[in-house]
Amino acid sequence: MVVLVAGATGFIGRSVVNELLLHNYTVRCLVHTPGSERVFPDRAVEIYYGDLRNKDSLKSACRGVEFVINLVSAISLPRASDMLSINIEGVANLVSTIENEHSVKRLVHVSVLGANDNPRERYFFAKWRGEQEIKRTNVPYTIIRPSVIIGASDRFSNVFAGLVRRFPVIPVFGHGRNRVQPMAVDDFAYCIVASLNRQDLQNTTIELGGDLQLSINEIIDSICSTMNRRRIKMHFPLWMSRLFCPLMNLLMAKPILNTELAKLLSIRNVTDTDVAKSVFGITPRGFSEGIDYLTQIDVATSTNLPSRNVSNKRKSPSNEGGE
Repeated sequence: MVVLVAGATGFIGRSVVNELLLHNYTVRCLVHTPGSERVFPDRAVEIYYGDLRNKDSLKSACRGVEFVINLVSAISLPRASDMLSINIEGVANLVSTIENEHSVKRLVHVSVLGANDNPRERYFFAKWRGEQEIKRTNVPYTIIRPSVIIGASDRFSNVFAGLVRRFPVIPVFGHGRNRVQPMAVDDFAYCIVASLNRQDLQNTTIELGGDLQLSINEIIDSICSTMNRRRIKMHFPLWMSRLFCPLMNLLMAKPILNTELAKLLSIRNVTDTDVAKSVFGITPRGFSEGIDYLTQIDVATSTNLPSRNVSNKRKSPSNEGGE
């Protein structure tokens, strides 16, 4: 079975591709930036260059595939119009192409927990609008709304770890008691792949997170403990992120925090803690045990496809791909 993965070279995408290969799917990757496909071993996957905003490139990429996984997401871009064009228009282009490609049995679309119709919450609104583009068509879908996904090259735990490495005082925008539900990226990838052939999950929206709801304060404390550092948390009103983040842009070659991300970290983002187990039959790895990569001096994006064995705690997806 051929699966097209849009956003394959990203943080989540690399783990999803690995999970697909472990279960003998033929993987086709939609790659936006030529050269980024070097994260995959030679001949492990099919490479198609394209962009969700370019319908012509989507036509060739979708031709003959049986499943499509969309992981493309834009959190913070210089222009709000770019966020809308990727998260909304890009999704509309993709489902339109899938409708015309009758071989596709299912679209698995990764949205975000908290997606809503409030235009003031730009990112959540854009992701909600993307969901509506899917639901207004006849394309069979499964929408998965994750909370926070963690791993060696994430933009969550590594943001805090970067602050812990550089500063004795960690800025927290808001009171820090808002909770999120971190989930390890390989656990999340397993759930995505397991949903492909699940008929009971067709045309459903699943909110998914780890097995613990942790406050931002608790997460920072856990990261400091893992890294064996003692740090002071200093709380600031959220509006100060508009001053703090541009300052970081001036002082750091690669800023680790931006205004939109600071806003996301200040919002409660949780769901039921037993969804991974009740729906997918797995027990997610705990946050503390899942951030051992932060003990490294420099956390860099992996240049190789992550490899792992399917854990005994997991069931095999109900239908695996062909040889």
